[in-house]
Amino acid sequence: MGGGLYFPVRLYLPRETGILPEVVRDVCPGAFLLLPEDEERESQIFFHCDGKEPDQGYELHIDKSKIDIFYSDAAGAFYALVALWQMYAMEKPPAAGVSADAPAFAARGFMLDVSRGKVPRDTTLEHLVNFLARMRYNQFQLYIEGFSFAYPSFSEVWEKESSLTPEEIRRLDAFCRERFIELIPNQNSLGHMAPWLAREEYASLAECEGGFSYGGFTLPATTLDPEDERSLALVMEMTDDLLPCFTSGKFHVGLDEPFELGFGKSKGKDLGAVFCGYVSGLHEKLAARGRQMMMWSDALHRFGAAEMELPEDILFLEWGYEKEHPFDERCRHLKEAGKHFYVCPGTSSWNTFTGMTDNMLTNIDNAISAAKTYGAEGVLLTDWGDGNHMQQLPFSYGSVIYCGLRAWNTETGISRKKLADLLDAFVFMDRTGKMGEIVLAAGDYWKLEELALPCRTLAHMVFASGIKDLASYEKGLLLTGKIQEILCLPQIKAAYPMEDLTLCPKNALAAADFLEHLRECLTETDPWCPDGALVREELENGIAMAAFFCRYRALLAEGRTDAAWDIPGASGQPQSGVRKQKEALEEIVREFRRLWKIRNKEGGLLTGTEMLMRFK
Repeated sequence: MGGGLYFPVRLYLPRETGILPEVVRDVCPGAFLLLPEDEERESQIFFHCDGKEPDQGYELHIDKSKIDIFYSDAAGAFYALVALWQMYAMEKPPAAGVSADAPAFAARGFMLDVSRGKVPRDTTLEHLVNFLARMRYNQFQLYIEGFSFAYPSFSEVWEKESSLTPEEIRRLDAFCRERFIELIPNQNSLGHMAPWLAREEYASLAECEGGFSYGGFTLPATTLDPEDERSLALVMEMTDDLLPCFTSGKFHVGLDEPFELGFGKSKGKDLGAVFCGYVSGLHEKLAARGRQMMMWSDALHRFGAAEMELPEDILFLEWGYEKEHPFDERCRHLKEAGKHFYVCPGTSSWNTFTGMTDNMLTNIDNAISAAKTYGAEGVLLTDWGDGNHMQQLPFSYGSVIYCGLRAWNTETGISRKKLADLLDAFVFMDRTGKMGEIVLAAGDYWKLEELALPCRTLAHMVFASGIKDLASYEKGLLLTGKIQEILCLPQIKAAYPMEDLTLCPKNALAAADFLEHLRECLTETDPWCPDGALVREELENGIAMAAFFCRYRALLAEGRTDAAWDIPGASGQPQSGVRKQKEALEEIVREFRRLWKIRNKEGGLLTGTEMLMRFK
């Protein structure tokens, strides 16, 4: 061995480890030479289940010729192999010595929104699960609202959707378990019920039948009437369709943002009591089915329900996605109330096209800090799809790495430069070492915009609101301000004042130029990951879309949205001459359609591209 161990290290996996060879091949590619049973003696790695390490922990003893792994459970042995793979990915030969490691939080989860347009294909979900295992996550949730799951009892509501089927969920559940990841069912069960309440047969279950008005604008009905016994009956019929697909003992029922409570049938009532009554009824039915209930914590704070009597085993999920979210204050409140809880930061990729890097880093740091201080039981990183899920998946990879490493070891310091290097090493395998920084830099264009918004960019707001002239731009911003006034916490409102709504072409053009420079830089990258060509195309398309809406916003100020401008082709190849807005957008849309269908089912694609083509 030339005086030390080098990768690939010869590895025989004894059956008693509980680790499958194909899982090691998928999660730790390149680091190990897997040996058959008749070559067991050639192994350089030896496993010792001594029961002395903490759950999921391990101890590595590395010398010149072999590695001894000491562990107490199969997950610990698996994470030891992942740690060795990380050394391999960073091109660091195993250094002689003894090291022990264990996670700071027993639960480290990732939640993917599959209910706002994008429903991933099996291959995409398996790709993501392997990535999560590589970053030592041990929980995964698919956020379900509306009809993104093919409920067997409600075939009439999803027959035209590209819903996830029970068979697909069962396969994914088994795939996750082999990688020491718990697939937890996640189904909203009070608010966010708009697709159901829009149907005639369920409309009477709404808290506000026909929708409700607030602050000068009208919203459709989104919240069930919690005191109508038919509401809970509907939710449990949905639940009983979903539960058999999962082996997890947990069930995430949502219950966030029940906007209408207090404005409809519950007006004038004690909303804390109304809300807690529904929570307790739902908990009782889930407990009878052997499931621990998980729920978002925002309504608990809103209705002053944290001190009210609720079942002790409910696991509350404290979410907040702005860098200013008061995790410290909220977590202290939950701890003082004796609640079990996770912290839930976000990827900051939704409503942006390319992410908001600094917001993501600070948001995760604040969540992890509060979790450590106040004894959270876990961390759940959330990746939402608001605005028809227009962001490409690779723009969320940096947050998955960052949160995974911080949740495993809260003392780990990861600079932005280090994170870029890890993206290149762990994901893109970019031999130029440039792609990681390009991805993170793409999440900076919002800093050049004339107005900062919480968890969204001005470019995306123009797209999502269908803004086509200066008057509608100003109206859209006023509406955004009203929504912030209703939904945002005081700390968030104070951090994002919407006083000067002046559109500044100079800022918008600077943001577009910045993005187009990054897209040019992508042509210099050399990703060797299996989907490297696809990843680069996704990044190019996302950056092109953000740049388009920056330039479009600049033209709004002059009332010239049909004017021409100099722009490189949306495919990333340099183009000569002047391209009209319509031609540039059509190229972006064609590429977006093609890329969508590679990773996702086709349902939802039409809505997103129709939203784009409003601007041609």
